[in-house]
Amino acid sequence: MKYFALYCLILVTPALADVEKARLAERSGDFQTAFDEYKLDAEEGDAEAQAALAMFYAEGIIVKRDRNIANQWTIKAAKQGNKEGQYNLGLAYQLGLGNLPISPIIAFEWFLSAAKLGEMNAQYETAVAYQYGRGTTRNFEQSRHWYLMAAEQNHSRAQNNLAVLYGEGLGVNTDRTQAMKWLIKAADNKNEEALYSLGLIHHQGVGVKKDFKKAAEYFEYAFIGGKSAAAEYLSQYYYLGTGARKNKIEAMKWLMLATELKSTATTGMLHPDTQTRLLQNKRFLKDELSENEMTRAKRAKEKYINDNLQ
Repeated sequence: MKYFALYCLILVTPALADVEKARLAERSGDFQTAFDEYKLDAEEGDAEAQAALAMFYAEGIIVKRDRNIANQWTIKAAKQGNKEGQYNLGLAYQLGLGNLPISPIIAFEWFLSAAKLGEMNAQYETAVAYQYGRGTTRNFEQSRHWYLMAAEQNHSRAQNNLAVLYGEGLGVNTDRTQAMKWLIKAADNKNEEALYSLGLIHHQGVGVKKDFKKAAEYFEYAFIGGKSAAAEYLSQYYYLGTGARKNKIEAMKWLMLATELKSTATTGMLHPDTQTRLLQNKRFLKDELSENEMTRAKRAKEKYINDNLQ
């Protein structure tokens, strides 16, 4: 299943001429040369090189992984105004990486600083901080502002969350048109939450004509993206023959996929109550299928995994 990490450190690509050799080496896969060149420039005070060198230590590329040394170089880059360094330092304080303590307040300060410099991931984190009051006072208007800044840079999670704010009227007047606009943009960028939401919208007929076939398409894309709960609707469609041709073997396939695979998406895991319900449905359906049909369902599941989730 496609992996969506909640947090990711930015791999920086310095643009200054004196680190061009390092950039070219890194792009060609010559990480030793890239490391050596970044290190020389970082020691001479180049902020872009410092941020890049920090990543080598953070990820253990060429050198032994060392979060403390990574933090040292990240701090140097951040203090010189490097936006990638500031964002990564925000993450380090948010997660308590290496020798840095967990501090939502300090994390927010660095996220905000990087956000003002245009770093879209920092803009997203700043919006989240304002939305939930993490390290700062809760402020939906500011949250909407920073989600919009990131969304306009094509950040899919920001687009999805911006749609939620418009849909629920948080920090802005409720606007279904804007909510749908940003939800579709997020879905176009394969955001699993947006795809799942669009599936629900067409399943329930919220503001659109009820369309189980279209809902099924969105639910399947959402599942491939890591939203396990989408499989529940697909199993229902095949079992009942709504949105798809009635097929109990396909219904069992989706129940197996939902309950036997562990999602790697941030919000993709099944709620315990949903897991219990689907396991119960699987047991009931198993009683309706022959041994041969169960074998076919298992083969269909494995084929789907090989074709779509590898």
